[in-house]
Amino acid sequence: MTLFVGDPSAPTRFGTDVADTSDPTGLFLKVFGGEVYAAFSEKVHTMDKHVSRDISAGKSAQFPKTWKVSASYHSAGVEMLGQDTDETERVISIDGLLVSHIGIYDLDEAMSHFQVRGTYTSELGKALARVFDQNVYRTIVATAKQSSALPGAASTSPFPNGTRLLSADVSGTITATAGSQWWEVMRGLQVDADLADYDGSIHLAVPPATFDATMFAQAADTAANPFLFQDKDLHQNQSGGADRDASLSLRSVSMYMSNLIPQTNVTANAEVKAKYRADYSTVLGVAWGNEAVGTVKLIGMGMESTRDVRRQEDFVVAKMACGHGPLRNEIAWEVANT
Repeated sequence: MTLFVGDPSAPTRFGTDVADTSDPTGLFLKVFGGEVYAAFSEKVHTMDKHVSRDISAGKSAQFPKTWKVSASYHSAGVEMLGQDTDETERVISIDGLLVSHIGIYDLDEAMSHFQVRGTYTSELGKALARVFDQNVYRTIVATAKQSSALPGAASTSPFPNGTRLLSADVSGTITATAGSQWWEVMRGLQVDADLADYDGSIHLAVPPATFDATMFAQAADTAANPFLFQDKDLHQNQSGGADRDASLSLRSVSMYMSNLIPQTNVTANAEVKAKYRADYSTVLGVAWGNEAVGTVKLIGMGMESTRDVRRQEDFVVAKMACGHGPLRNEIAWEVANT
């Protein structure tokens, strides 16, 4: 009587990938990696709102920057020699290897009444997304504060400054009238973009309290004053539930909420990469066009997992290597009231 079908010395392992039978956990790693990437993609807000470039080697990438050229009427018999143009480049370097890691102890997993690995690996992706967004926001503020004197550009460079959009009336508190002032901020951003001949999208990220005040803005803080803007579907997704990606729009300016707006002084915070350390205590919101800042990626979202028999745990690491830097100052704004 035959008890086995196939080779009993090589039993089938549930996690074995038929494309590579050398690793009996190959499929498990891919599942965890997928969970990390899905969590990162779901949580990150800024990835699709600025310029990003992948590199396969090296430590930096060059982003060319050109200024406007002029047009003129041609006269008969006059040779055209080509006009001088103002141009430079921005170099963005990799910050280093950003990691998030955790050890999953066998006994803890066995005693847990929920799916431990999926929960933890999802949190690893969210942790990377938070740092990614925070550093992009910090870069936007730095870009808004930069002068037009770009590295490699002449002292008479025409490249514009960034902008600190100051208004004594703007507030980050929840009041009925505070929201109407933020609609004025959105108007001001649109005017600035028009003056800069920028016709792309403008993103305005603000804390949740500011977003709520703007959504339910009133002309005055009394019950007799109706909301300035009412839309019963404004804060719902297609399924009828709350939409974390809800936005308010005025022409090409879209406001959305984020808990990651830099609003503290991190000049002495060793956990923040040195180039992102600054005093952000006056920041109420950050606004930018898609070409205001750039990201260079050497290692995209990835994950590694190893079995540590001595510790009786699985050790999981999520990682990525990227860096952020300024590109176009004139379409970066820091919103503040001081």
